Amino acid sequence: MKNTIIKMKKIFIYILVLFAILPCYAEINLNIFQKNKAPDTYSLQKQREAEFAHNLIQTPVLAIFMDMNYLIREDIDSYYNNQDSSYGYIVNLLKDCQNSKTQCSNADLKYLEILKSSWETAYKYNNTPNKIIIQNDEYSTLSENLIKQIAFYNFMFYADKTPYIPSVIPIVEKEVKELETDFINHKNNLSSLIKYYKKLKEAEEKYKRINSPYLYQMGPWGDRLFKLVGEVRKYGYNFEKKTYMDWAKQNNKKLICGRLYQFIYSSAYTPKQGCLYEHVPQGDYTIQTLQSINGGVILTGDYRIGNGVYNINNIFLQTTKSFADGQYIAEPIIAEYKGYYDYYTVLGAKRRIYKFYRLGQNEIDKNFNMPGQFYFYQPY
Repeated sequence: MKNTIIKMKKIFIYILVLFAILPCYAEINLNIFQKNKAPDTYSLQKQREAEFAHNLIQTPVLAIFMDMNYLIREDIDSYYNNQDSSYGYIVNLLKDCQNSKTQCSNADLKYLEILKSSWETAYKYNNTPNKIIIQNDEYSTLSENLIKQIAFYNFMFYADKTPYIPSVIPIVEKEVKELETDFINHKNNLSSLIKYYKKLKEAEEKYKRINSPYLYQMGPWGDRLFKLVGEVRKYGYNFEKKTYMDWAKQNNKKLICGRLYQFIYSSAYTPKQGCLYEHVPQGDYTIQTLQSINGGVILTGDYRIGNGVYNINNIFLQTTKSFADGQYIAEPIIAEYKGYYDYYTVLGAKRRIYKFYRLGQNEIDKNFNMPGQFYFYQPY
């Protein structure tokens, strides 16, 4: 994940440097002035920014279709973490101008400050800043570098990227096809599969950041990539699960066979000898203590769940840990089925309920810690 973030943070830098080193813009006849019409006072900027956009077709970059507020945040976060960034590049240009390290016009100073402020506004409020529009008299005094910075800024935030989709589709197609083909080469080696899956997730993260109208126009490639991520994750899960099950069987390890709440909220389930059952507070029905007794606690459910549809049963959990009566169990539990537990109610009636023994952490580690590390499948 760290590598993904670093790569995403460098997207802006890559584009910025790419266009900073492009040769002088090609001349394009835009027919800006029309006969019997007043001169367009923004014609210089329109001409140069049209040329900038034209050059993008020659060097297609997938990042131009991504969510700009996301890229702005990643870029400025890079600056705050002392990493290279486009924002940092603008900040340094402004400092050089202010300190007279480079020769800058008053217009350069003005629009460098506007650029810096616009990036900061987008970062702080997560919104699109205003387009920078400059009349000819000011624009003609700007440095070549600043003209490119402003063209980059206006294009990324305001240009319709649709005309550039045909130039980037071959890139998308090639990447997705290579990822699909590579899956075959990583299937039977767990370490290799994990590395491949991380690379696949990086690609997925990148494509998720593409604005949906553009992604849709790129054809089926995004869908194929997202589907591939799911297929590899499922394959990895089954691959690791089988590896673990084979090891557990060979080493006489106990397996988790279900959840504790099954025996509280239903009478249809019967626990099995030698099986482990767990309680996962984040996703399971709630379990709470009914009564603390010698050697453990009687657990029950909440009658409000399901509007009283469920027939609430009690179970006994053998444990040295203390719980208050009525307390909801908010911690994970792994317990082994141990048969039955008999007790008497306050009215003297004898009750028989299922008995479970709560495993301590050392017992859990001893049972589940297979040599190696799992990535897709977790035994508990």
